[in-house]
Amino acid sequence: MKFQAAAFAAVAAALVTLGAAGAAEARPGHGGPGWGGPGHFHKVAIVNRRIANQQRRIRRAARQGRLTRGEARRVRFQLSHIRHVRARSLRDRRLSPGEFQHLRRLLDRNSHRIARFANNRRIGPRAGSLSRYNGF
Repeated sequence: MKFQAAAFAAVAAALVTLGAAGAAEARPGHGGPGWGGPGHFHKVAIVNRRIANQQRRIRRAARQGRLTRGEARRVRFQLSHIRHVRARSLRDRRLSPGEFQHLRRLLDRNSHRIARFANNRRIGPRAGSLSRYNGF
């Protein structure tokens, strides 16, 4: 009787292990067919969050008058290019390490450009009396 219980427990443990492995493969982003493997959705979420953050920074700086119209147009155009690269990279439903690195580099470059333009002491069209540059 003990042998049968032990054999049953071993078979049950094997089935649970196989079932868990199958479930892990079926989950998107965890090795399932057509997905980018472990961490895929995390990488895509990082890129999406950075794009949204840069869009917010551009909008805020333009509203505060820290970006001129031309500067805002330039960084918005670059952000639209980054979105296009992201969409093209995700056409095959995966983001390879090289594509992720390329997107990170583009986002880093645009982030530095936003910071440089926002702090170059040029006054945008909506600066008005709230501008931090008045009186200089």
